[in-house]
Order: sequence, then structure tokens, then C-alpha cells
Amino acid sequence: MKTTIKDVARLAGVSTATVSLVMNNKSSISEKTRKRVLNAIQQLQYEPNVMARNLVRQKTNTILLCAFIGQQGEDSLFYPWLLYSILNAFSKHDFFLQVVVKGDLMNPNSINVREELNKIARKKLFDGILVLSHWPLHYSEVSDLINDNFPFVVVGQKIDSEKVSYIDIDHYEGALKAMQYIFNKGRKRVAHIRGPVGQKEAEERFRAYIDSCISEKIEINKKFIVTGNYRWWTGYQGAQKIFQFEEKPDALFAANDEMALGALNFLKENNLRVPEDVLVVGFDGIAAIQYSNPPLPSVRQPLDKLAELAANALFMKVHSNKIIQETIQCELIENWQHEFNKLKN
Repeated sequence: MKTTIKDVARLAGVSTATVSLVMNNKSSISEKTRKRVLNAIQQLQYEPNVMARNLVRQKTNTILLCAFIGQQGEDSLFYPWLLYSILNAFSKHDFFLQVVVKGDLMNPNSINVREELNKIARKKLFDGILVLSHWPLHYSEVSDLINDNFPFVVVGQKIDSEKVSYIDIDHYEGALKAMQYIFNKGRKRVAHIRGPVGQKEAEERFRAYIDSCISEKIEINKKFIVTGNYRWWTGYQGAQKIFQFEEKPDALFAANDEMALGALNFLKENNLRVPEDVLVVGFDGIAAIQYSNPPLPSVRQPLDKLAELAANALFMKVHSNKIIQETIQCELIENWQHEFNKLKN
């Protein structure tokens, strides 16, 4: 038969209320009584019902990562890496982490983000929410959480409100670094395989491409710009479209590594040398590019740092209601094989 709190109280010679006070570390109990109760707990090997106790304390020690990325986001090479970084960050803290994935990457209207977040908050099963969304989030979608003072942090996006905690990545500055690297190599005809139209980070990277060309007084050739959806095959097809014309680029900046790898495959199949004929640069720094031949320079998103800052920001919100807003920088890595070897060692 399972040991109950009544058994502990009987053995310790105290009331069940006193046992409860000891388990919740209340200072009103004398040291002598506390030791007697703890000895009884140890002797009987009593395991309290953590969930019930947490409900009384209105704390669950559980955080929810709510990821609005959908099926195609789940299938990408980028999101497993990001989710792993977040799980790793939370493993260092005394919190449980649950993950739920919702929505359709290609159809942001398929789900009501505001309604979904409100449903989660009303259940009171979590102390806070990490909100991750592949498409742009708006203040209206999190306003109810703010009004209810429910702790949450937006990951990978910035919401322009002093009431919202967020940890973001500077995609624009990262893309500027990619373009500057290309120009420093003496390239003048730069193509771009951009990410999905309307997607926040894709728009920032595209804006950096345009601004860099204008700053360097490089003519923007519309035939050199195609749109992909972050998948390998759209990088391959994008390069196919760009290189069908007589005038060909001498560099290609892809909005993510998967599309860059697809473009590399097309170039190799068509006997175009990389980087001699065409310099290719990606964005993200996914693990797969360490095996790229030829090597693929790429802008690294510091996902471990993003995850750790997001975890800390949520803990600050849960425990002290403090708002944290931070945007972190990317870096361009030229030799990823060397970089990953350093990490292994």
C-alpha cells in the first residue's frame, strides 16, 4: 500500500498540516519538529504528489515551448537544431519543458495564434510559455497574456512593446556580413535566393542584400533574384532559374544553408567551379554544411546563446516579472569543417 501524508504525520507525532508545512519549507516550524518529520518521510520513503502540491502553490515547475512552425518547419534541418538548443538550455534549470508544435508553415492563417495561447494559459498547467513562430507575431496576438500577467517570452522575433520579453537575432546585420564578405572577394554580380515573402527573417536578409548592393553601387539585376521556401530543392531550382540566362552571376547569397546546398549541387552538376566561378554563401550554420564539398561559408545564428538567454528571460519573468529584451549578433564563418572540429575538441 502506498504511503500517505497521514502515515508520515502518525509516525512523526504531528498533524498532516505540520507535515505539509515542512515539505513546503515554511519557517514557522521548529527545527526539532522539522527533523522528526523529515526522518519519518525518509523512513517511510514517502513520495509526495508533486502535481497536487504545485496546484496548491499555483506553480507547476513546467514551461511550455509553443512552436508555430507546422509540418514543413518540422521537416527542416534548422528547427531540430534550435529545439535541441532550447532543450539543452532548460536541462540546466529546475524546470520541466514540454513542447507543442502547431500550424502550417506555408499558411499562417490556418491557426489563430491568439486563441491558441489563451487556451494554453487558461489551463494553468504551465508557469510560462516560450513562443516560437516561423511567421511574424503581432502585439495583438499576445496582448491577452500581457493583460492576464501570464509569463511568456518570444524567441527569435522582436515585438515593439515595452511589455513584451523577447530574445531576437539580428538577421539584417548578419546578412550584411555575408554581402560584405562577397564584395571583399571582388565579386560584383551577386544573385540572391531569398526566403518566403512576408517571413520576418527572410525579409530582413533580403533587405540587407538590396541595401548592400546600393551601398556598393552594384546594379540590382532582377533576374538574379528568386524566391525559395528554405528547402534544398528550391535552392537547386533557384540556381537553375538564375543561371539560365546569358549573363551569369559570380556570387550567390542564399537566405539559408539548405537552399545554398541545393544551389551548390546544381552548380557542380553544370561544371561551374565553386568558388572560382561562383562564390556561394549561406545563412544559419547548420551542422550539415561541415560536410559540404567545396566548403560553404555561412552566417552562424548563435542558437545556444539564443536558447540560454530565452530560458533566463522566462525565469526572470516567472520569478520577478522583469521584462528582458535583447537582440544578439551573428558571425560569418568561412571554414565550417574547421569550426565543427573545434567544437568537438
